[in-house]
Amino acid sequence: PFTTPNLDLGLAQFHVLLNAHVALSNFTRLLSDATNPSIVEYLIWVDAEKLEIVFVPNKDSRLAFVNAIEVISAPKDLVPDTAQYLSSSKLEKFEGLNQQALEVVHRVTVGGVKVTPFNDSLWRTWVPDDGFFRPSVGSEKLYFGGRIKYRVGGASREVGPDNVYNSARLIRSKNDSVPNVNMTWVFPVVGGYKYLVRLHFCDIASISLGLLYFNVYVNGNLAYEDLDLSYVLNSLASPFYADFVVDGGDDGALSVGVGPSKRSM
Repeated sequence: PFTTPNLDLGLAQFHVLLNAHVALSNFTRLLSDATNPSIVEYLIWVDAEKLEIVFVPNKDSRLAFVNAIEVISAPKDLVPDTAQYLSSSKLEKFEGLNQQALEVVHRVTVGGVKVTPFNDSLWRTWVPDDGFFRPSVGSEKLYFGGRIKYRVGGASREVGPDNVYNSARLIRSKNDSVPNVNMTWVFPVVGGYKYLVRLHFCDIASISLGLLYFNVYVNGNLAYEDLDLSYVLNSLASPFYADFVVDGGDDGALSVGVGPSKRSM
């Protein structure tokens, strides 16, 4: 936001509506890092011929602004109709997911470099996970120079580009005396909302099928036990993703953990 003799965009405070959904409420750059651009991204089900975006200035500032607007039609398989709702007491089906209004909060690539819109067919940006990753004993970054094999039943390039799936973090015990430790990522969130957590997997570490099993946790709750990607896709280096809906806790954090399984070689 810049300043002119008549206007100071940094003082603007306003609401933004998307087809009657309140996307931003009392938005102001004064509460964020005003030196960097603020990009907000939403996935909205549109069942009309027009998408209406309305900016409503706060009565005190009487000013609203925007520098650019992008409207991109998303493929139908980007957000499915169903996901798994995960809580401390149950794992059950969550239906009607693709008709929810979703705000993108975090999109990270694990173990790799930043992925820019130039390398993503849907113009997304994937930031490195270093700022969210909690260092783990025995964890290492892994890079893959081969071909990512997209298959029916797995992820498509619209779900995630090659540059996301050709890097990973790997954890393994050097010997039996080293205890199994989970790799953990912690993301800041706002409490009082449900969150869609999409986990992307691509086995670029194994030398053959049936060797790699691991457990997956979201907010400390077991989402997958003994996950075997080779059983799901019958192939190495083939992307797979899983969707979970969880409640945002009052502590302002959402955690994802991946750890070894007793069945793993």
